[in-house]
Amino acid sequence: MFHEGGIVITGVRNYTISVISAAVLCTIVIKITENKGSISFLIKILAGIFLSTSVLTPMLHISFTPITEYINEIQTEASFVTDAGVQDTSEKKEIFIKNQLEAYIVDKANDMNLSIEAQIELNEDMIPVKVLLQGNASPYYRTKMESYITDTLGIQKEDQVWM
Repeated sequence: MFHEGGIVITGVRNYTISVISAAVLCTIVIKITENKGSISFLIKILAGIFLSTSVLTPMLHISFTPITEYINEIQTEASFVTDAGVQDTSEKKEIFIKNQLEAYIVDKANDMNLSIEAQIELNEDMIPVKVLLQGNASPYYRTKMESYITDTLGIQKEDQVWM
């Protein structure tokens, strides 16, 4: 605010001293010219203008730029942290969904006495769009698994790749 030497308190102290000094000076001048007739009235007006100027002039030099820069810096940091949090949450959500769906497929395969591994691919909306399946399965069980995956997860047969 009142920067003088970079220290706010020093600026406030100097401002206070200058306002008090101006008030004391105005009081002395008014007391000296108190009984001088019409000039006394003029001196009072000039003292009032001088005192008002002494009070208001330092206010014109207040700089809010550092505060604005600080707020902008905080907003930039907050945006960065928010974006990082959203990205991290999205990645963890994707991993969780993939793990759950892969475990679901493996469990269903185990129910059919099949030993397979599954890798799910998700689109940007976290919807399964492709699955890579590894393991041995007869054509009958392969077809049965493909139908099950299509019916339950919505992954079309052409997007189910057996390796």
